[in-house]
Amino acid sequence: MSDAIWMLLYDVMPENEIEYLSWFHNTHIPEKLARPGYNWAGHYKNGTRYAAFFGGTNSRVFFDPNPTQLKLQQDDLTRQMVALRNKPLSLIFCHEWSCEGTAITKRPGHACEILIGNAEQDEKYNTWLAQNFLPAFSNANGAVRARKLLCTSGPVRHGLITQFDTLESLKAFNISCPYQLSGTFDTPLTAKRLWPVAS
Repeated sequence: MSDAIWMLLYDVMPENEIEYLSWFHNTHIPEKLARPGYNWAGHYKNGTRYAAFFGGTNSRVFFDPNPTQLKLQQDDLTRQMVALRNKPLSLIFCHEWSCEGTAITKRPGHACEILIGNAEQDEKYNTWLAQNFLPAFSNANGAVRARKLLCTSGPVRHGLITQFDTLESLKAFNISCPYQLSGTFDTPLTAKRLWPVAS
């Protein structure tokens, strides 16, 4: 389990998809995972919107060097591919807690939902997650894992990632939070896993 997650949200236009995905999966992810402290990666898609995750030993991993410093080190190919991203959002989260579901043996699952934003009342939002969301998720059919995250770099405070064995299981899980988040940046985003490639 990682104590920090670097999340990237962005769009890639269909005409650039094949070239971009080939680079991201075959070159960029292996390069990132070769860095000390990078433990795992995941890549998901919904339409033209993508979500990439890099799990780190702790948040220090993503600040030494930080994203701005890494950008200065990019080679020409990386700059060319990164330029294909539209509406990018980079967030570094600390991991607060996780909850395993009935399908944890099927991790990482084939689908996830991402929710990020700011709560008007943090205590009430977190209490609802702990007392209502967590028990419901734990017993949901096809639930793999939920991660509650706290943002350490970016314009949002809260992050929630839920993973399910299938997209159908994810869509069947329906629990509404009475405490809406603001500044949700095109989330909740329901997406299917592209990488690691499904076995």
